[in-house]
Amino acid sequence: MSRQRWSGAGEILAEPIWRGDLFRLTDGSADNWDRLHYHPRFEGLQAGSRVIDPKLSKDPIAWALVQLSDLKTLAARAAAPDFEVVASDLQRQVDDLHDELRIALEKSAAAARPAPARTS
Repeated sequence: MSRQRWSGAGEILAEPIWRGDLFRLTDGSADNWDRLHYHPRFEGLQAGSRVIDPKLSKDPIAWALVQLSDLKTLAARAAAPDFEVVASDLQRQVDDLHDELRIALEKSAAAARPAPARTS
C-alpha cells in the first residue's frame, strides 16, 4: 500500500505505507511459511519493524485478503492519515478485485513452492 500524494493532474500513489512479505524458504517443504511477516509502517521508502502474526503463517492468502478488506484500519495502523481519508473510496475498488487478488496470491504461492526432491 502507498501513501497518497497530490499532483496538479490528480492523485497518485507514491510512498509505501504497508507491506506483507509472503514467501517461504525455497529449499523447505511446500508448507514452510516460517519466514512470513509484515511491515505495518514505513518511513518514506524505509520499511518499519517486522511483525510476526500467527494467523499469517496459518493461512497467508486468507490473512492478506483480510488485511486488504479493511483499508481504513490498515491506514490507521500505518499512521497514514492522508490515505485513511480516501480509504473508503478505494475500498470499493479493492473489494471488486477480491477474486483476482485471491487468484494472484494463489498463483504466486504455487510458483514459490520448492521443486520436488530429485531421486537418483
